[in-house]
Amino acid sequence: MISTARQIPAGVARLLVVWPSKAALAMLINPSLLFPISLAALAFFPPDYVAPPFDRLMLGVLCVATFWHMLLTRSAVLFLEPVVVPLALLALISIASAATAPYEQQAWSLLAAKYVVPLVMFFVARYVFRDDKAVQRFFIAGNILLAYLVFTAIASLTGADSVVFPHFILDESIGRHTDRARGPFIQAVANGTALTMLALLAWYYWKRRHFRGVLAALFAATLPFAIVATLTRAVWLAFACSFALVTLNSKDRAARRVGVFGASVAMIGLALLLAVPSFRRTIVERAEESGPVEFRLAVYRGAGAMFQERPLLGSGTNSSATQLRDHVQGYRLESAPVHNTYLEVALEHGLIGLALYVSSLVMLLRLGRRLPKQSSPSSPFLTDEFLLIWRALVLVFFINSLFVIMNYQYINALLFSVAGMIRAQEARVSPTPAYSLAHR
Repeated sequence: MISTARQIPAGVARLLVVWPSKAALAMLINPSLLFPISLAALAFFPPDYVAPPFDRLMLGVLCVATFWHMLLTRSAVLFLEPVVVPLALLALISIASAATAPYEQQAWSLLAAKYVVPLVMFFVARYVFRDDKAVQRFFIAGNILLAYLVFTAIASLTGADSVVFPHFILDESIGRHTDRARGPFIQAVANGTALTMLALLAWYYWKRRHFRGVLAALFAATLPFAIVATLTRAVWLAFACSFALVTLNSKDRAARRVGVFGASVAMIGLALLLAVPSFRRTIVERAEESGPVEFRLAVYRGAGAMFQERPLLGSGTNSSATQLRDHVQGYRLESAPVHNTYLEVALEHGLIGLALYVSSLVMLLRLGRRLPKQSSPSSPFLTDEFLLIWRALVLVFFINSLFVIMNYQYINALLFSVAGMIRAQEARVSPTPAYSLAHR
């Protein structure tokens, strides 16, 4: 019998089977290769987008790969880190509260985005980023995602919708702020926060390379346009404050020059945009818009009255938004989002929850003081010079949290991933075996 089956060419077999298998095996053996992919996946699955949970699947694969690597290398299995104790306690309180209505899928999803995912990413980063190669791969992956977000934002600003990908970004039935650059987060504040945080990381990456090359100049020239494209005042404020902090306090002349160059580009770009009637009308209307401010003030007044009813323990995870609706005067609402992370935590979990959340941010600010000194070109990639960038990252998170509820899993995961990376690098200088629950 003559077989009619065709043999697959060796080159095609290598392309479709061998190389992907080797790449998958390398990621399982070395979780630092898988970490940036898993983190980036969190950016493309916002809460309002109905899709298979590929982001959570990637997170699970990352956890399995990390645990497998721990077993192979006989490393510590778990670390007791004081920096995340407040957030972990708040997560436990939230889980206990959500358990009173266990079938509320959205409540569990938001709980995971706010607390569980960032905690998991912290502990994985704490283990994964122990060497310079892993840290640099993380920064390079961040630069790639930043380039994509900048490109998408500028495309939205100029009306080039045909090049925006994925296409659900343009779907007006999903998310909010369809008239702004909202990126894969389908929310302008989340997109602007991610742009600013990734830009700060890119700043440090290019600073380590003395801001050489076309890519560094392109980064400084295009970023301000992407920030303007979000048309969000909270984003503009956080971006201006964070880069002013970094520029004015940097000891590096090249960094200060780049900061001044970026500010000049921003002012020139804004002047050019204001010269175009359609852009001028949009930007001026957004800057002068008072409707959202009045609505938020009404919500804040209602939240204050609601908080006084249960100031210590709060109203619980599943009921704060619906109960707040009854306290807001002058508006008829199905539910009332509070548009403030700290106020939402206070309404849900009272003063105890608010104290834990604020303590978590304070603990984050204390990180980085034990990073290795920048003494020579051969020093580790992450040194004490990163401390300024880290504080700017926390500042960006803090400012934007005043105007939105930080339910964005990528933003939370990014912040705590960098925190875990800092702890991993600090441990290279001054190990703290007392925090370890398992020994090598």
